[in-house]
Amino acid sequence: MSHLIYFVSILLLAGRVLLAQEKQTSASAEENLRKVLDQLPSATHQQRSSNDRAIGSVYGTLQYEWGSSNWFAALVLEQDGIPVSIDGRFSTWNDFIGFLGEKDALVEVWLYGERESSNRRLTASELTELQKQENRPPTFVTARWKEIDGTVHFRRIEFGRSAAEHAYRSQSGFNRQRELQLSVRVVLSARDKKGNINAAAQWEKLNELADSGSLPIGKMPASPTNQNDLWVAAEFEVDDLNNYSAIHCFYKQSDIKREILDHKGKTLQKLLFRSENGYREALPFASRGWTDELELVTSSLPGETPIEFRVSQAGEPNVRRWNVIEFGEPEALRQVALADFALLSAHLEKSRRLLAMKKSNIDLIVEPIIAGLNIGGGVAGIPIPAGELVRLLYQFISPQFIRDVPTTAELRLLFALFAAKERDPILANTAAEFLTPEEIRELQDKGRKLSEAEIEQYLKSVSEE
Repeated sequence: MSHLIYFVSILLLAGRVLLAQEKQTSASAEENLRKVLDQLPSATHQQRSSNDRAIGSVYGTLQYEWGSSNWFAALVLEQDGIPVSIDGRFSTWNDFIGFLGEKDALVEVWLYGERESSNRRLTASELTELQKQENRPPTFVTARWKEIDGTVHFRRIEFGRSAAEHAYRSQSGFNRQRELQLSVRVVLSARDKKGNINAAAQWEKLNELADSGSLPIGKMPASPTNQNDLWVAAEFEVDDLNNYSAIHCFYKQSDIKREILDHKGKTLQKLLFRSENGYREALPFASRGWTDELELVTSSLPGETPIEFRVSQAGEPNVRRWNVIEFGEPEALRQVALADFALLSAHLEKSRRLLAMKKSNIDLIVEPIIAGLNIGGGVAGIPIPAGELVRLLYQFISPQFIRDVPTTAELRLLFALFAAKERDPILANTAAEFLTPEEIRELQDKGRKLSEAEIEQYLKSVSEE
């Protein structure tokens, strides 16, 4: 019926164009056009079948709901290219993506053919090439999924009027987010002329990007006073689509505290960030399934569980509107250093066990000899236990051949001592073997006051030399 109405409209338009071009309004021309129109079936009084009425109802429903923007996307059942029913409506992008993810649906893009049977599914490479064309042919999108009972469903996806605007805003916001992330990474990984990351280099790079307008920030931080107290993280503000919109502030290593809490019988990592009004709390969240709804993460494994830290905001129940914390290269280097210490500790523990095993094997030989000397000395009437004398001698000699392995804590004290020595203007150039006991005690006291970041910076400079 819709094709018939369209055909009648075309005839009326064609008749008007011809009459205007020829500038004739004779009664004979109008009579001829009227005769042609009278031969066509009536578009308003023709009796339609129940199937035609159903199809028209589906078309009308789709057009009305599309115009009123009641949904983001809808699933339409078609037969021979004609819509039969609307099987599902999704009001938001999250609901739509959540449904596709839950059903493990296969989403395909099709190219219209001359007939319904000639429609062709596009491959990923064909779709990429198609998007580069200026005049793109029309396409449509379908979803195919399988239920638990084995039933396969195939539906056409009709997007609402707000879908294009949502996709444009989402893509624009994501592009802006990537620009902010890349700019922040450039600031956090800024190096001096020697190739070392320090606070002065980060400060210079931040001012350079802020002056150029590529790094919008609400409040510029104060110039650094400690070159080894690096900026390690940035706090981002988010928009209504959960994309980064601006930079709220930067955080130094000394501004961050880590806590482990007990949350319903599970461990929960919490970060505290120092600000002008005290400490602000950040909790770990992750996306729930295929949606971008966030849920609290407990018992997370570093490096394996994808999480993001959100800064708690009083009065805002929607977690997606909370600011996001992202760490940069200095924190990554710190985590690598901690992992290296863990490997070193494991290696020392293994060496310690091997030495203990070696000593126990020697004990299996020495202990029977000691027992024999004790028994033999007693039988011979020797007043002194000969076996115990041998044991004392064995305990005195064995450490000379099997030395103890330093612990991780002892290594840290040693590294802190050398870091304090490097910072001392007088003792920095003094060889270690020429240090007096008083100078060593003084360096030990200074080393205990150094932070982990300062010791890490010293170790990094040593490894580069």
